[in-house]
Amino acid sequence: MPDDPALPIACDALRLFESLKLAAYPDPASGGAPWTIAYGSTRIDGRPVAPGDHVTQAQADAMLAQQAADVLARVRAMLAIDVTPAQAAALTSFAYNEGTAALRGSTLLRRLNTGQTEAVPDELHKWVYAAGRVQLGLLRRRWAEAAIWRGTPPAAAQPLAWSNITAIHQWPPFPTMP
Repeated sequence: MPDDPALPIACDALRLFESLKLAAYPDPASGGAPWTIAYGSTRIDGRPVAPGDHVTQAQADAMLAQQAADVLARVRAMLAIDVTPAQAAALTSFAYNEGTAALRGSTLLRRLNTGQTEAVPDELHKWVYAAGRVQLGLLRRRWAEAAIWRGTPPAAAQPLAWSNITAIHQWPPFPTMP
């Protein structure tokens, strides 16, 4: 998988969304557990991240590359059609965030595997909820993943501001943020 042209695109995308932390921190989305480090990793050398763990920048980059390659391989195994490297990278970013099991059971994958590639951005836009509420971070991430799916390089697919996202007609209407 290291020769897969989607891998560097996926790593660039993940660096946009996953904050780099060289010291372990509690997962803010779940209220504490699991502990996380590097670019959203919950494991170091096969064991769970624990309070007090630290990694270097080089270790964090290596962890990201390995995890992205693992997720990319699982994503590719689910695909019944060929996709571009950018499209594989967008799906890898999504699966890194939501989990490969979520992708496997999704309408997004079913539609994609029946050749409905144009439906993928709209399907990505549906995955913006956490704890039953629309999350700005997920809105921004899905917007950027949809742009990457369409071929925009990750560096140019910077997540948009809330006002720009709600103005785009593909997005369902969301409540105004204070």
